[in-house]
Amino acid sequence: MLVRLGRILLAALAGLMLVSLAGSFSLQLDSLQVGVSFRPALTGTTAVSLPPFGQISAVTHKVPLQVTVTWENVNLENLSDFAGHVASEKEFLDHLKPSLYQGLRLLLVKVLLLAAMGGSLAAAALRCTGLRDFLASTAAAAVLVAGLLGGVAATYDVSRFGNPNYEGMLQMAPWAIGLAQEAMANMDSLNQQMQAVAENVADLFSRLENGPVPGTEAAAVKLLHVSDLHNNPAAYPLIRAVSEKFKVDLIVDTGDITDLGTPLEAKMTEQIKATPIPYIFVPGNHDSPEVVASLKKLPNVKVLDQEMVQVKGLTILGQADPSSYSNALTPPGEEKIQEIVAGLQEFLAGSANKPTVIAVHNNRLARALAGEAEVILYGHDHRLNIERVRDSWLVDAGTTGAAGIRGLAVTHDVPYTLVVLYFQPDGEGRLKPSMADIIKVSDKDNGFSLERQVF
Repeated sequence: MLVRLGRILLAALAGLMLVSLAGSFSLQLDSLQVGVSFRPALTGTTAVSLPPFGQISAVTHKVPLQVTVTWENVNLENLSDFAGHVASEKEFLDHLKPSLYQGLRLLLVKVLLLAAMGGSLAAAALRCTGLRDFLASTAAAAVLVAGLLGGVAATYDVSRFGNPNYEGMLQMAPWAIGLAQEAMANMDSLNQQMQAVAENVADLFSRLENGPVPGTEAAAVKLLHVSDLHNNPAAYPLIRAVSEKFKVDLIVDTGDITDLGTPLEAKMTEQIKATPIPYIFVPGNHDSPEVVASLKKLPNVKVLDQEMVQVKGLTILGQADPSSYSNALTPPGEEKIQEIVAGLQEFLAGSANKPTVIAVHNNRLARALAGEAEVILYGHDHRLNIERVRDSWLVDAGTTGAAGIRGLAVTHDVPYTLVVLYFQPDGEGRLKPSMADIIKVSDKDNGFSLERQVF
C-alpha cells in the first residue's frame, strides 16, 4: 500500500514539474498578449516581467508557487482605438474582464491537462500496470496543481504590489510606475483633457483660417521645433496640424519622445509617418537604442548623432544624449557635457560646412554650445524659452507632449508647446533666423496662445 501511495505521490509531483518546465502559457487580454508560467517556490510571489528591462515582483499569496507574467505583445492599433474612448479606470478594467475570464478558463484547462499528462507519463515510467493506479496517478497530478492554483486564487492580495521589488533596469525607474498609477487613477479626466486640446487647436486654426500665417510668406525655410513628447498620443495630431497650417519645411525633435524606451513605446512613434515631411530626431536621455533603431526605419525620419544634414539649404548638426546609447535614464554630468562640447568643437573645426542650427537634448549642453551656431535647439527641462546667448539664439521648445504621464499626474496646467522658426537669406545668401512663433495649447480650459518674437 505504501509503495502504491508513493508512486501516486511521485506521479503527482511529476505533473507539477511538467507544468513548471513547460514554459509560459499564452494569454490574450483583448489587445494585450502575455505569457503566464508557474513554478514551485519558497514564497508565494508574482513577478511581472518586462523584457529587456527587468521585472517587478511582490509576495502576493500564501501558496509556495511563483506566478510569472511576461509581456509578450500588444496590438497597438486596437489599444489606441480603445484608449480614445475609455472614460475611467473602472471602464478600462470592465473592458478587460470578459477576455480575462475567458483567458483564465482556457489557461486552467491547459495547465490541468498538462499536469494530468505528466502524471500519466510518470505512472508509465513507474510501471503502474493497474488501470486504477494509472488513473489515480493522473488524477492526483491534476488535483495537486488545481489545489495549488486554487490556493493562489483564495489568498491572492494584489495590494502587495503597492510596495514591490524591482529587478534589472527597472530599479532605476520606480518613479515611472508611481506616475503611471497616478495617471491611471486620473483616467476619468483624460478624455476631457484630450477634448480640451482638440477644441483649443480648432479654435487656434479657425482664427488663422484666412490664408497663410501673416508675415511668414517671405521665409525661405520654416522649421517646427518640438521636444519631450513623452508618449503623449495627443502630441502627434497636434504636430501634424501645426506643420500643415504653418506650411513648415521640416520638423526637428530634440528628444525624449518616450519615457522608458520600451518596444511598446517605440511602436507609438510610428505615427510620425502621417506627417510626410523631413523629421530630424536627436535622441534624449529617455530614448533607448530600441527606440532609436525603430525611428531609423521610418521613411521620413533622420536620426542625428554628431552628424549634419541639409534641408532646403539649412544645415543642421545633431548630437544625441549619451544616455540614449543604453537603457539608462540618467542625464549626463558636467564632466560628460564638457567632453561632448570638446568633441563637437573638434568635429566643427574639421568640417567644411558650418551649421546654422545645432540640435541637442540637454539644456546645460545647449548653453555650453552657445556661440557655435546661429540657433541652438534643445529641450529636457520642459521650460519653453528663447534667449540670446553669445551670438546664438537658444530655443527651448518646452514639452510638446505636456510632460506625458507627469502631466496627467499634476493638477496645474502643463501646456503643449511648440516653436515655429523662420529663416531668411542675408546679403551673402546665408540663412539667418528672422523670427519665431511660440505656440502654447492648454489641455484644460485655458485656451491657447500664439506669440511672435522677432530676432
